[in-house]
Amino acid sequence: TEAALRTEVELQLRMAAVPLLTQEQSLRTPGIPWLYLTVGSVKSSEERVFGWSMRLMLRQRVCLERDPKLCETCTTWETSRFGTVGTRRLGTIRDEVANLAKDFAAAYLALNPARK
Repeated sequence: TEAALRTEVELQLRMAAVPLLTQEQSLRTPGIPWLYLTVGSVKSSEERVFGWSMRLMLRQRVCLERDPKLCETCTTWETSRFGTVGTRRLGTIRDEVANLAKDFAAAYLALNPARK
């Protein structure tokens, strides 16, 4: 479910000491950062196999150096995965979401070492 996947991402980020922001906090943080997870799946004609894809993106407000008044929300970090899974192993999708969150945490901590 959406709630289970959100909980998984938040758990991985908390375990890595990546700060989680509320919507209000995000609006007050430079760049107005927002982390987006998208997960999609499709059932095969056999009905025992699902194809899946997922993407985790960090979106932030960025401004042009030559004209700081020109700003737009852009993806500043992204990773994705895709694969297939049988109906008996659908839980592996949640594991892959956890891996995406771990990838983000590692990238975040590499750029923000003081937060480790």
